[in-house]
Amino acid sequence: MKIVSKITLVATFGLALAFTFSCSSNDSDDSFNENSPISGYTGSGVIKIELDDESLINAGSVTNGVVKLELPSNISDEHLSGFFDEGDLDEEEIADYCTNYSKDIKVAWGDFVLTNSQGEYIGDLDIYYGDEQIEESIFYLYFSKAGKITCNFENEEICNIDAKTGWNKVYYHKSHNFSKGTNSMEMSTKNILTKEKYLKWELKN
Repeated sequence: MKIVSKITLVATFGLALAFTFSCSSNDSDDSFNENSPISGYTGSGVIKIELDDESLINAGSVTNGVVKLELPSNISDEHLSGFFDEGDLDEEEIADYCTNYSKDIKVAWGDFVLTNSQGEYIGDLDIYYGDEQIEESIFYLYFSKAGKITCNFENEEICNIDAKTGWNKVYYHKSHNFSKGTNSMEMSTKNILTKEKYLKWELKN
């Protein structure tokens, strides 16, 4: 997977899923609320974003199982990298597959983790839904500047980012064609989710 390698770390995906994917907008009643309960968890703690597999930055709290997300206003340059820096694409491949790509745009990828008040690890936090047909998630990327990243890897991996400076909510949809044995995924700053009302915070440890 070319553009999904970092997303997989962010969202911790691993199921094989079905190819029934349609982009649709959701009614307000179906929108996911970030400040909502964690499925099956009633404890408290501190939410942090793990950057560079080592740096933890405060990003909110959990009280009696309910999330209060408070993303940091700024991310320092040391945690920023090129969008494809840790993938397997060279400049020629980016030019072949991407109709929009700002070379100087920098991004911070990060995982949400939950710790206790002493900073001890409790588990990973994901906003996630999955069944036998599809898998969907919401995650957050920090961009150093506004810009567009539009790529299509033979209709198997699609990236459609229209980023503003700072934190951007990114939507992820993955499906599987069982008859062909192939996966298809899309990530976008536009809401492409079909199961958003079923999304939940999940704690994995």
